[in-house]
Amino acid sequence: MREHTVALFRAAIELAQEWEVPHIVTITGRLLPLLPAPRADALGWLRQGLERLRPHAQRAGVSLALENVPMGALPRADDLAAFLEEEGGDDLSVCWDVANALFGSFPLRQGA
Repeated sequence: MREHTVALFRAAIELAQEWEVPHIVTITGRLLPLLPAPRADALGWLRQGLERLRPHAQRAGVSLALENVPMGALPRADDLAAFLEEEGGDDLSVCWDVANALFGSFPLRQGA
């Protein structure tokens, strides 16, 4: 599934380049609420995906915006801010979804 997702985002990056769209919105991966992957694994998968997408996006002149998704690896503002502090650059930003932020403020998963 991760391989398929990377391929879809690569195609979206190419379309954004063709249409001269400067950003595309990505998510940080989905975690199953009943049996979430360990946080370290989820962040590792996110980093692996971004390692493959960022060079492609940079060549295309497109930046990636990580959206706060309630059942994602980085659902809250402090999660996204810490990740960007560690991994950020001019090619990586945040797409803040206010409705997702409200939903994401509820404790839906454990061990995060």
